[in-house]
Amino acid sequence: MKITVDTSSGFCWGVVRTVAIAEKELAAVTVMVQREDGYDSDNMNWFWVKYGPDGAISENDMKMAMAGRVAKGMDMGCIACHKASPDGDYLFINDKGSYGNE
Repeated sequence: MKITVDTSSGFCWGVVRTVAIAEKELAAVTVMVQREDGYDSDNMNWFWVKYGPDGAISENDMKMAMAGRVAKGMDMGCIACHKASPDGDYLFINDKGSYGNE
């Protein structure tokens, strides 16, 4: 897929996950896109963003937009969780026993 983030554009692949409340209403849409080399080499160049049901970028408790490298180096958040993926690829979808693959 071709995407544009900030001023960079190119072909890459990404992961989209929707979160529903009681499988009836949309609570959030989270997106992971692997960007160009050098974007965030410490974290395999992944870009994260979380949207609310209204399409606006969600904010964390500190009123920071939940997009990009927010919470980098913290104990909680997208990067901290995905860094712990069993295969070290920041993805859980292909890991036996991970969320949704039990």
